[in-house]
Amino acid sequence: MVDREVFTLNRIYLFFTLITIAVTAPHADAAYNTIDNVILTDEGGYSSITVVFTGQAKEYRVDPNLSEMVIRVYIPKAGIGTELYTEDLQDRRIKNIRVDMNSSGDAMAEIYIRDIKTSVYHSLSGDGKSLTLRLKSRNSLMIVDTDKKAAKTRQARKKKEEGLIKEVEDIQKFAGRDLYLEAMVAFQKNEFDIAEKKFMEFMSRYPDSIYREKAAFMHAETIYRVSKKKRERTREALDAFRLAAASFPVSGYSIRAKLRIADLYHDMKMNLEAVAVYESIVRSDPEGKFTLSALKGKANVYLIEEKYSLAYNELEKILLLFPAAREAREARFRIAEAFFLRKRYETAARIFEDSNEKWPSFVRANPATLQHFADTYYFLGRKEEALNLYVELMNLFPDQDEGRFAVNRIADMYISQNNKKAALRLLETQARKIPNLPHGLESRLRLAALGHSPAKLINPNTSFVYEYKDYIHPLDTYNEIIKKHGKTTQAREALYQKAQLMNQEKRYIESILALKTMMKNFPKTQFDEKVVWLVKDSLYKTIHNLHDQEGFYTILAVYYDNFDPFLEDIKDAEVVMKVAEAYYEMGLFEKASERFHEAAVLDKQGILQERLRLGKGKVDAGLGNFAEAEETLRPFADRLDTSVYSADAVHLLADVYYLQNKTAEAVDAYERAINLNREHRRVSESAYYLGQLEKSQGNYQDSIDHFNLSIEKGKRFIGMIDTWQIAESQYQMIESAYLAKRYKDALDLSQTALDLYPDNHQSSWAKYLQSDSQLKINEDEKAKESFKSLAETEPDSIFGKVASATLETMQWKQKHKELFAN
Repeated sequence: MVDREVFTLNRIYLFFTLITIAVTAPHADAAYNTIDNVILTDEGGYSSITVVFTGQAKEYRVDPNLSEMVIRVYIPKAGIGTELYTEDLQDRRIKNIRVDMNSSGDAMAEIYIRDIKTSVYHSLSGDGKSLTLRLKSRNSLMIVDTDKKAAKTRQARKKKEEGLIKEVEDIQKFAGRDLYLEAMVAFQKNEFDIAEKKFMEFMSRYPDSIYREKAAFMHAETIYRVSKKKRERTREALDAFRLAAASFPVSGYSIRAKLRIADLYHDMKMNLEAVAVYESIVRSDPEGKFTLSALKGKANVYLIEEKYSLAYNELEKILLLFPAAREAREARFRIAEAFFLRKRYETAARIFEDSNEKWPSFVRANPATLQHFADTYYFLGRKEEALNLYVELMNLFPDQDEGRFAVNRIADMYISQNNKKAALRLLETQARKIPNLPHGLESRLRLAALGHSPAKLINPNTSFVYEYKDYIHPLDTYNEIIKKHGKTTQAREALYQKAQLMNQEKRYIESILALKTMMKNFPKTQFDEKVVWLVKDSLYKTIHNLHDQEGFYTILAVYYDNFDPFLEDIKDAEVVMKVAEAYYEMGLFEKASERFHEAAVLDKQGILQERLRLGKGKVDAGLGNFAEAEETLRPFADRLDTSVYSADAVHLLADVYYLQNKTAEAVDAYERAINLNREHRRVSESAYYLGQLEKSQGNYQDSIDHFNLSIEKGKRFIGMIDTWQIAESQYQMIESAYLAKRYKDALDLSQTALDLYPDNHQSSWAKYLQSDSQLKINEDEKAKESFKSLAETEPDSIFGKVASATLETMQWKQKHKELFAN
């Protein structure tokens, strides 16, 4: 056996170098290796101490100090695991083991021995994963002995001791010592599945063994270690500790078991129970070796529950009661974290800075603390200092959550500085490295968000390393994350970002569907203001689009489908107004009136005043409230050129007069409306009504002119709006020409109308006027044939019957023509 083997920890100099931009950090001369566990086993003839490392150890130093009865072991540049606990490690040779950091930043294990007559042997494992120390008791310090009689006495005593040792060995064998040691060795090697089975076998085969007490607690400890990775076994670990504590209530291990029980309650989020057990440990022995851990446990519970004042109190107790303990140093950092979580960043920064100055290696051995330190600067706006710490975090812990978080935070800072290309390359590196792990997904989401802009930052065809798929095809990224990572927070964010992208691309219905899926899968998001705002924004824009397309029925469908909770309390006056206009177009005048009034109340600055006045006029007209409609619309006619809604309003005012048979007012209003803007979509319809009025007053040529204008202007809107007035005008001109005794024109106009619109409801009437016009211009034979055709094809219609009667009259006149001779 070699007494001493030397190892050195490699320093980390990790530079996160990218293709065209380098993220340069200060050299991180800090520990990457930590002491993860210390295991003590009483092997009978000697005590075995195994120090287990997370990394690979290459150097250590053993320094016995007999005057202080302590053996110190130094591991240069190593850290201490946050879960390491050594205060219950003791046996017949060892009083206590304490692990701490010295002033040089080295990890130090102090082994306090009970007797200076103790030899120590030590060796490092071949893989550097563990350091083993064996402490053996000696009969005395080494001396030169010349007393032969004393030598014989010692020889006899030695023989007797050998007999006793043989007897003890037989007892130990009967007690299952070999199986117990096998279980302990497996535990020391972190082979917990094997250790668990061996401890169970031991307790089954040796129920009365002298090792049963420790085996029961070690069995529970083994399940506890397993439960850290297999959360479903947490309840088993809890039951195992309870059973061990109940079986051996006065055991020296029972307090440690209570601590584990409290920790397990904490893991199971049974925080009330956890606090109660932690508190019972503190009360039972206020200055005991487990009190510090109990106080620390309570503080952790309170921090998670965001009860920062209570957490602060527990951490202060650690500083007060155990000022020299390693945990006191940790408590100081946790106090800083407590202030950070309470958003008291200035106070947190002061404590972090003071603690970091005293113990720089500690904060760099604890990634969560380093992250909170960096975050404190970040939220204070001290971005340069924050960036330096994030880069350290990224370099020191590249494969841990905190280091990966730092990558994304650095990218965010680059984006805020408009250095998007640097962010792009940094995010792409992490996204490709861990595409399906949480922080890799976060990187992909950031890449996709950058990809929303149509102006691309980089051409993937010029890259020799990455394709930037997440950036180039953000929608594909969102859909993949949503599909593959279902219930994760990243899927939730992907749904939200997808909704943003759809909104940006004016695919509002798809945006709304994505948000509704998110609210269904993640119910708490339905109360998130930014989510609600985006839903409403997409709904409002949908209503605007549908209104532009005259999809009035669809507007009302969208309105009712999303009334609760998104459209119940609309604050946008224009949206309310367009809903009102949809009601009006669907003939729901009462509903339209309510919404127009609501929009007027919301329109505080009067931006929509003119359009809302027009809407009110429409509703009044639709409800038959003509007096109110006239009062509302007449001001538009008095100032024709001052409002973009004047033409609409005057056309409508003319309709109101028309419906009340106020002919002169209607004619004047229709003429003013048509002349105001001859390209207005209402010109065709108003010209038709004006033609009707002119005809009723005997102004046949004017009526024909207006019917022609109706046809001319209406043809521009065929396929866009209902152009019923075109056919109507075509037929009305026939009667105007007929009444003006322009029979030849009536003949031509009737034939045109019948050719264009043969199935019109006025076709029988037109055929009759055509036949009668032929008769009027003495085309008797043609008239006779026309009347005959009308009578035969439409015998049951009024005009068919009139044609039949006319035909009989013509035949009678022909038969008795002498009666009509001049």
